[in-house]
Amino acid sequence: MAYQRAYFPSKKVSLSQGYGLLSFSHQHTYALDLGGSQKLFAPFDCIVKKVYAPKKKNGKLDTSHSFEVWLASKNKVLCANGYYGRITVAITHPKGISKLKVGQEFKQGASLGIDTSEMTGVRTGNHYHLEVGLGIQSGWDEKVLKKYGKYVIPNAVPPQEYLFVEDKATIGNTKYKLKNYKFIKEKDITYKVKGVPSEPLYIRDEKTNKIVGKLYNGNDVLKFNDKTRCLVYHYEALGLTYKKYLKK
Repeated sequence: MAYQRAYFPSKKVSLSQGYGLLSFSHQHTYALDLGGSQKLFAPFDCIVKKVYAPKKKNGKLDTSHSFEVWLASKNKVLCANGYYGRITVAITHPKGISKLKVGQEFKQGASLGIDTSEMTGVRTGNHYHLEVGLGIQSGWDEKVLKKYGKYVIPNAVPPQEYLFVEDKATIGNTKYKLKNYKFIKEKDITYKVKGVPSEPLYIRDEKTNKIVGKLYNGNDVLKFNDKTRCLVYHYEALGLTYKKYLKK
């Protein structure tokens, strides 16, 4: 399957804080805190768009603030909910962010040189703070900052809905404040085409209904929703087909 996936930047995903008005520090944002000491990797082919460094106070780094980096996808990426476009991932806290430079590029899966065992800013335990924004971002949402005093990424979306967890990665805690956050692996949404009486089964564009791909019995597809005509992906075809022919 040709489209590059968008992944969480770690080999373990374990929730320590979710989002919402009842969260400890993630009001007015979709930020997730993902716990544990671990190395971080490029979630897709990306470029560093901005690095925020805390200011010095009395000649020393003011560690009450955090380093933050914005990593924008170089090209469109396929997301766990079927969205296909460019996105930006913002990572906060790890001290290793200080070594990154604007314009620096990483291939998907390459080490970012960031280890969550070395942290900056106000935090509880080792973790990385993660936000996802649609499009190319290089700073904070000024409207939210002005109204609520919160530093959040523009065009924010829930990370667990847009980023895949690598199939070989570990999923730990998924609950926060009685809410269960669903993390998605590619294998979880992979289905096989079966029972098509008259091949091929067509994939049609969501907007134009034009044929964009063909499916045959035995093909694997990614299925993104559970509608009668559901959104699927097969190689370079992203569109609608009939759910009744997709089996686990």
